[in-house]
Formats: sequence, structure tokens, C-alpha cells
Amino acid sequence: MPKLRKLKLQPLADLLSQLRYAPQETRLRQMRSAEQLAEEIVAEQEYPHDYIVFRLTGYRPDAGEQGDLIYQGAEVLAELAILIERLCDTLQLTPDDLGGVVRTMPQLREHWAVSERTINRYRKLGLIAHRAVVDGRTRLVFAEEQTERFASLHAEALAKARAFTRLEPALEERLLRRARRYRQALGWSLNQTAEQLSHRFGRGQETIRQLLLRHDEQAGAQAIFQEQGPLTTRQRQVIHRAWRLGLPIDLLGRRFERNRSSIHRTINEQRAALLRTLSLAGPTAATFQRDDADTVFLAPEVVRSGLALDFPTTAVSLSQFAAEHDLPEEATERAWCAACLFLRYRCRLAIEALPQHQPSAVDLDRIETDLRWVSRLKRALVVSHLRLAVQTVERFVDRTLVQLPGDRVPPFFALAVRALAEAVDMHDVFKGGRLAAPASLRLTKCLAMSAAPPPESLALAKHEPGTIQLPELRTSLDPWQTWLELSPHLWDRLERLSASQRSLLQQRYAFTAQPPRTLNEAAEVLELTPLRAARVEREAIRALQKAVPS
Repeated sequence: MPKLRKLKLQPLADLLSQLRYAPQETRLRQMRSAEQLAEEIVAEQEYPHDYIVFRLTGYRPDAGEQGDLIYQGAEVLAELAILIERLCDTLQLTPDDLGGVVRTMPQLREHWAVSERTINRYRKLGLIAHRAVVDGRTRLVFAEEQTERFASLHAEALAKARAFTRLEPALEERLLRRARRYRQALGWSLNQTAEQLSHRFGRGQETIRQLLLRHDEQAGAQAIFQEQGPLTTRQRQVIHRAWRLGLPIDLLGRRFERNRSSIHRTINEQRAALLRTLSLAGPTAATFQRDDADTVFLAPEVVRSGLALDFPTTAVSLSQFAAEHDLPEEATERAWCAACLFLRYRCRLAIEALPQHQPSAVDLDRIETDLRWVSRLKRALVVSHLRLAVQTVERFVDRTLVQLPGDRVPPFFALAVRALAEAVDMHDVFKGGRLAAPASLRLTKCLAMSAAPPPESLALAKHEPGTIQLPELRTSLDPWQTWLELSPHLWDRLERLSASQRSLLQQRYAFTAQPPRTLNEAAEVLELTPLRAARVEREAIRALQKAVPS
């Protein structure tokens, strides 16, 4: 009797694990639910994660819980067949329990006039098999009602299987020559080639696929197709980057010959791997462990609004900003610093709790959104201390910024912003004191280590107002911004998007004065389902990329 196959779809694997010690009537009821669902699934359609969970268990998962996962109907059918067989194996059923009329494997093989290999292949397409006690032995059996339903849905495939004849040597040569041509000219995979040859020559797709596999096993360096194998590190990085650029999951699946679930899993595991590279250590407080810590540190209005502070873009506007803006109020500064430290602490714990394999997309999104929030708070702190930075630099060079040579102002500005960002990370707000003190020390140290003041004999530079452009540093404050933020050159193109796309990105990336939102939070605000919100976000990012001049 064939070995029991393993489940690959997570909701079905979770259900089977939960039912391990459940009463027999519960396992039987779940098996019936899986059989009923299998009757309704259409192989060519797609089904969201939460639909599969609800139809099997009657339980509606939390909004967005792995809500971005979409399963192909054919994949669900194959997995349901495995689930039913594994549940049946624990129940010790008889043919009467299955509705009376059943056929064993030899009987079904004779009834359909096909080989056992063909029937096993059909089981992967959703043919339901049970394990029942027949004549004192556990056998693989097929209920008549279910086999007839499968036969009606796959009548054409069954007819071809009955008419199967072995491939002639001359035909094998023709198939191999054309397969090599498809591979070289079109870059098709083994499965794509077998499907096309099946249509062209009127032979079974699996028959041709097995022919190609046998040939490549014996051909060595002359093999037509290279073995696919697991994704390399480079391929995983490419998939993750393509996803960040908004490329469709289906396109990535075709490119790397993987199904949608595999691509989603690869993306999530790559996201988790990047998060694990971060060092989020910093000052902490005992209050971080309180149940109401979120309310204590993240509820204040100053933490949730007024964060849309941007850097000046020219030396003149930087000097004007420094002259017109003083340091932030102490209460505001303390709230920003405390929230920043608490979010880093929360992210660190959440990253440590991520499973090594198949991390939840919802958990990853929460961490990434919190990190974006940290960057917004840090930018507010850095921008609000630019007055201090300008004063420190001007004391160091003994002249105003606009009197410096034009090529020296941007490096001084970048150095000052980096020093302020480092001071924010190290400042322990819970020990008292303002950020200005450690920021001033850090600025002075960075200036002393990285630059020399201009000689006193250097003539004062003269510039036209606004001619000295400052570097774009909005996404240079934290290491994670390189992969969690949209590139700044895309920010000014939001008006080219539709209203729904623009609103979603504004919610997700905090282009307004509000903190960034998770996909579920943004979907709720915009009255969208999480699945629809994810698609709108992908479409919006893809549209922004297309708007960039080549």
C-alpha cells in the first residue's frame, strides 16, 4: 500500500496536527467537511487562505492572518485528498462507513482500464482515496460516488489514458529534438515543454515528462533541462527585490518555476532574514514590559501626529531653518525618544520570536511598520535639532555655511545628520537630560574625526541663493530603510496614481503627518479587504516604477 503523503499547505497541516488527539467523531466530521469542500473546489480558480480555513473548520481567522496567501484550486484539491486519506488512516473505517460501494486499487484499475501509476497521478489531481479495513486488512479504496465524479470531470484525460500506447523509438527522437528546440529558443521549463508536446503530438503529458526525465538522467552534460533544485541565495534576493518593486507574484512564479505559495513563502523568509540582520539593542525601561506599554508610549498625540518634518534642500534654506526654529519642547522630545526606544524594543522581541521557516506575513508587516515608525520619529528628532547642528558646524569652521565653498557644504550636512541620528540611538531618555547634550558631543567628535576646518586664509565663498543643493537623506537614517522605504525619487510621483492607490501608499508609508499603518490597518481605514489592499499596494508601486523616466 502506498505511503501516506505529507501535507504542504499550512492550514491543512495545522488542522491535522490539532486533530491528532481529537475524538473519533470529531475527526470523522472534519473528514466529511474536507470531502464536501473538495466537491466545490474548481482546479482553475484561486482561493484565499481565510476561505479554506473557514470552510474546513467554521472558524474565521483574524482579518489579514496570512491573508495575502492565495492557493490554486488544483493545489487545494491535491492537498485535500492527502488530508482525507491521513484522517481516514486514524479512523479504522469499513466500506459501510464510506457509503457502501467502494473499489480497491486493482478493481478501479480494471474498471477504468488504466495503470496503477495513472491512478496515483490522478490522486495528486484530487482523486479521493480512503484507507479502510477490507477482509481484515487496511487497503486503499475509492468510493464509487467520488470516482464517478472525478471521471466525469476528467473524461478526456481518462479517454487518453485508456488509449495509451508506448512511444515508438522514432517518435521519442522527434519529441526529444523538439524539446531541445523549445528549451534553447524559448527557455521553457520541463513541465511547459511536456505540456506543449502533449498538445502537439496527442500523447499524455506525464508520459512525455517521464521520457524527458529519463533522457536527462542518462544524458549527463547533454541533458536538455538542468535539475531545478532549491532556490539559491541570489534567487531569493532577486525574488524579494522584485516583490518590493511591485512585480506580480504569478510572473515571479513563472520565472522561477514555483507556485504562488512557494513564492510567498520565499518572500516572507527573506523578509525575516533581513530583519534578523538588524541590531536593535538600546536603552530600555522596566515599563516596556507592562501590559499597557503601548498605551503609555505610543498613545500621546505628539507621537502620532506632526511627524512630517522634512530636511531643507539647499544651504540657504538650512541656514534659514536653523535661524527660525528652536529645539523642540522638552515634553515633545521626551515622548519622541521614549516611543522610538519602545518601538525598537518591541521589534527586537518580535524578531526573536519569528519562526525559522514560514514566518507570518502579518507578524512581518507589524515589525516592518514599527521600524518605519521609528524612522519617522528619528527624522523628527534630527530635523528639530538641525539648529544645534548648524551652530556646531559653523563654530567648527568659523564661518557661516553659505560662506563655505560649495563642495564642502553637502558633506558637512550629511555628517551632521549622521551624528544626530547616532545620538538619537544612544540617548537614554529615562536617565533624564535633553538630547542636545549627547548630540552636541557626537557632532563635535564626528567633525574632529572626519574633517579639518578650512584655513583662516581661505577666502569667503559667495553663492547665489539656493545654488548649493543638499543631499537627500530621508531614507538614510536607519539601515532598514534601504529595503522598507520607497525610494525618495518616487515620492513626488504620487499624483500620477489613482486616488485609492495614492491613499493606500500614504497610509502605509506615512507620507502624511500620521505614523505608518500596517496593511490590515490601512485596509480598515480605506474600507478594503486585506487581500484587496495588498493588490492595490503592489499595483501602486508598479505604477510608480513605470512613471520613472528610463
